[in-house]
Amino acid sequence: MSNTNIHQRMSRSNLGNAIWSSAWMISLALLVFAPKFLWDFNLPLTICALGLNLFTAYKMIVANKKLLDAMDELQRKIHLNAMAITLGITVVYAAIFGILDDIKLLPFELDNASILFVMGPTYLLCVILGTKRYS
Repeated sequence: MSNTNIHQRMSRSNLGNAIWSSAWMISLALLVFAPKFLWDFNLPLTICALGLNLFTAYKMIVANKKLLDAMDELQRKIHLNAMAITLGITVVYAAIFGILDDIKLLPFELDNASILFVMGPTYLLCVILGTKRYS
């Protein structure tokens, strides 16, 4: 397979991933904020927002899989290693902080969204370090 084909596949996959990831984030914000600020907790509208969020989440997952499929073997290895480390750190974080919150050892209330703030930087750092390792 030529470099041009790989670059074209990666470009299309990156664009699709960016579009569906953005759509999911927008639909998540809609689901979080709209019931309170836009439609006063109207149940049918909230269910529609949930359906939209689940649909965009599905499309984002499919786009992410297509992105992985478009990568060469080394890129795929780097990203899969980053995903494995991120999953492990996220599970440990969620378990430990969940327990610490339950037994009142945290001086603050744990927000479930904080998991995303652990996952994002962890994944990014692992991809950067993996890329540096193999370059």
